[in-house]
Amino acid sequence: MSSPEQQPTTLTDETALAAPRRDFVKGAIAIGAGLTAISAPIIAGATVFLDPLLRSKDTPADGQATDAASAGKPGYVRVASLDSLAKGEPKLFKVFSDCTDAWNCFHDVPVGGVFLKLIGPQQVIAWNSRCPHLGCSVETTAGGEGFLCPCHMGKFGPDGERINEISPRDLDQLDVDIVGNDVWVQFKNYRQGISDKVEIS
Repeated sequence: MSSPEQQPTTLTDETALAAPRRDFVKGAIAIGAGLTAISAPIIAGATVFLDPLLRSKDTPADGQATDAASAGKPGYVRVASLDSLAKGEPKLFKVFSDCTDAWNCFHDVPVGGVFLKLIGPQQVIAWNSRCPHLGCSVETTAGGEGFLCPCHMGKFGPDGERINEISPRDLDQLDVDIVGNDVWVQFKNYRQGISDKVEIS
């Protein structure tokens, strides 16, 4: 018995088979072109958005270089001049600094206070004005012979040492750098309520 003859493929059949392939290729090209077109602005926007996070926080922004920083001591802020201090008399000063988060920079933001005490030529002691007990601002006692926390009556001597047991530690002393006639302080805040000095970052 003879097998049925195979019908030749007609031009109409080939066209019908090629049409889906052409449509697929056209769709793939269109999708690729669309992705290429939108990827460029997305990448550029992501780069701008993430740039502050990728930069080192230790690198000072333009215009923020200071004498103290250039001397290898970043983190210092100018608090006062030597001329504003009387020997042996602690004086309270507000501390202002530039605060920078990932995307913004705020200039001259109040970040705390310090007591400065001139003890000799080019010699200054600095204390954070926050009480190590619960963070209230301490004051000088009558005659400037010591410090007193008005919130819970914590008492400190003329060198910042605690006199009673209310505060868990002495007043927090800060590092000082004298540049010319200016007093620079490495201002830091510390956790309250504990005996150890633990810096708040």
